Amino acid sequence: MNTNFHHKNIIKFDYLKEPSLMFGDYFEHEDTKTGLYEHGPFGKNIAGLHISEIRLGFIGTLETISIAKEWIDRCSNYIESENIKIIKEKVTPSPVPLFEEDFEPHSQKRLRLDKIINRDFIGFNNDTKLKCEFQMNTRWERSIKPKELKQILEINDKRKRILEVVDLINANLTSITKTDPTPNIVIIALTKEIEDLADTVKISGNFYLNLRRALKAKAMNQKNAIPIQIIRQKTLEEKREIQEPATRAWNFCTAQYYKAGGIPWVPANLQRDTCYIGISFYVTQEIGEDLTMRSSVAQAFDYLGQGLVLRGEPFEWDVKELGPSPHLTKNNARNLIKNTLEEYVKIRGNPPSRIVIHKTSEFWGDERGEYNECAKRSL
Repeated sequence: MNTNFHHKNIIKFDYLKEPSLMFGDYFEHEDTKTGLYEHGPFGKNIAGLHISEIRLGFIGTLETISIAKEWIDRCSNYIESENIKIIKEKVTPSPVPLFEEDFEPHSQKRLRLDKIINRDFIGFNNDTKLKCEFQMNTRWERSIKPKELKQILEINDKRKRILEVVDLINANLTSITKTDPTPNIVIIALTKEIEDLADTVKISGNFYLNLRRALKAKAMNQKNAIPIQIIRQKTLEEKREIQEPATRAWNFCTAQYYKAGGIPWVPANLQRDTCYIGISFYVTQEIGEDLTMRSSVAQAFDYLGQGLVLRGEPFEWDVKELGPSPHLTKNNARNLIKNTLEEYVKIRGNPPSRIVIHKTSEFWGDERGEYNECAKRSL
């Protein structure tokens, strides 16, 4: 092997350790499943941060609602992990066979791989460390008639077809939001036909109309907004390559617990008086081939992981002149951070002593003039 490398070609590697997370009983561990399995969610440590029950609503056809509820019932019970592997091992037969496997020249041993990581799912109920359960009631269910759905899916214009599906589901969601008491989360159980015929369509340039995003946007704009969880029929029926049931149960139940207002875990080393802000962008309108209307979103969190979401002002972005990654002007950057901190103070009662900002594009400085996002200005 030739080991004569030039210095400039040497690559330096740094190992970043897994961050330590904190769970119930203030237990610290790097793995989320292990922490929840042994000590439950962090929310149990502090009054008001734990949810003992999650009320679920449902929107879909009678068939998809039924399948979704079967999955919920399954999550309420213990699910053994299927992360196992068959290993063939040569065995020297015993002179006097003592055990059944001694009669076979090649025995098979089932060995569970990474048992600590691939945990069995303990069951989403009040008898496990999770101390939380799902509640379902027909008053929170809205079924879509197959005939009505079929008419919409037969619309030739795919853009109109998707918008009609969104409006149909949103109308049922509005109905649920007016049902007192309202559920904590609404499960939207999509049919295979919706997945196949009303998924995504290109509008112009790089702008696409996506069913899932459109549904979430409509849900957020409801007068009495309720978090939604979109589930595919193919996933529920396990007719596609998906994660094994125990892993899916961990991911699904943890997500619902968080959406309902619980805190599953928090980073162990976050400073108490620090505000963490993440800034991202999304397309609000495709104006032309090289010009788009974009808007920024700021998500702010404290050390407990509790946060808020604020939308920035829409702005035009010339892709041809400025590049594909959007950036804020000095004024827009200032106003977005100012508004975020004002809301942070309203929730926390006092301003942070430190602010950490992350952004999906690099930070531009003095050389960018109007787009100097790092300009030092008083808030």
